[in-house]
Amino acid sequence: MLTRPLLGERVSALSFDAQAGVLRFLTAPRWEWGLTLRTLAIGDLYVPGPHGPSVTKAAFSPDGRTLATVTVKGTKVTFRTRETGSAKSPPHQLPELPCGTPTPPQLLPCTGLLAFSADGKTLAYAVMAELGRKGNRFRLGFWDVDRPRLIERRELPVGTKAGVSAMTFTPDGAALVLTEFPRIGNTWIWNRRRRALERSLPGVDGSAVAVFPDGDRLLTGQGHVRSYPSGRADSPTAGPGALQALLFSPDGSYFAGGTANGQIHLWDGRIRRRLGILAPSATEPPPEPSPAYALAFSADSRLLAAADLDGVLQIWDTSTRRPLGIPLPTPGGGIEALAFSADGRALYAAGLTSGLQTYDVGIGHAVATVCGRIGQGLSRGEWAERLPGVPYRESCPEH
Repeated sequence: MLTRPLLGERVSALSFDAQAGVLRFLTAPRWEWGLTLRTLAIGDLYVPGPHGPSVTKAAFSPDGRTLATVTVKGTKVTFRTRETGSAKSPPHQLPELPCGTPTPPQLLPCTGLLAFSADGKTLAYAVMAELGRKGNRFRLGFWDVDRPRLIERRELPVGTKAGVSAMTFTPDGAALVLTEFPRIGNTWIWNRRRRALERSLPGVDGSAVAVFPDGDRLLTGQGHVRSYPSGRADSPTAGPGALQALLFSPDGSYFAGGTANGQIHLWDGRIRRRLGILAPSATEPPPEPSPAYALAFSADSRLLAAADLDGVLQIWDTSTRRPLGIPLPTPGGGIEALAFSADGRALYAAGLTSGLQTYDVGIGHAVATVCGRIGQGLSRGEWAERLPGVPYRESCPEH
């Protein structure tokens, strides 16, 4: 649920304060005297109350204002949307997309898929059903997020022996790209204006798909880079390899990819040069790394948040490729989706079992927290001692 590297410290006198949402403990360097009282914010690690079906898929709109979720119970798939900034805002349940009855019954049930348009105004939602001898069925709906209302529903003749594993809008919202499961599938392009499948790209598949910000190429989780919409192989680009999560930064300067062993690879926006591999702040990697599954850039592209299926959530500085602090506390379990608010002050996380979590990551919150703990800022003498050559300013003016 929460891991904090100790880096050579010994710990004693652990004490939870559930009301304040903190863990207090004493630390000291090993084999030395002296104790330091530390307070670790743990947030709402425990989510009380009865739980319904677990979320199987979640997605945030690019601006973080809207969260869409999928729950599956048998052959019934339920899609909902809600606003992230208001706990009182009621969720919207989207019109149902029937799955059908699989034959024989031991085949996999329906799965749900989600994709927001780049402007966050349209949500594509779909069900993929494996129906045995009847073949695969892919039903798709488009939802107007602002109004809210159903725009249209379609049943698409896609699916070979594989099923659709992921979908994404093109940057202009004119088409929806559908990719099938790795090694046995294809990629399809649905033209929204013509309401038709305009192209199939055989052998281009993966568990995830993304379109480059300028709309001229697409990338799948198998590392296939193809020109769009022709589907020709992009020979100058070797590709980033197999990835679990794909995301381009809002300004197009970065591409982030999460791997099955928990690494985050950061590339330039054209995926021609790898800038680095983001490593955890701990001195040793976890013994069993979890797939890096959810990614989010801040609106200014300066921050990257990444989470894995074990619920470890870390924020990174994209320019230095360094982690900002320790991982944020989460209720445990896989994190399916992440998003920063438009002003960058909040980070939203949607878990498979924990629902929506909101983290205040603004600099003002950090300053208020630190100043509240120490009670006062640095005096001029303390400033000169610790920050020689830096002009003095009040560090905690309100305390």
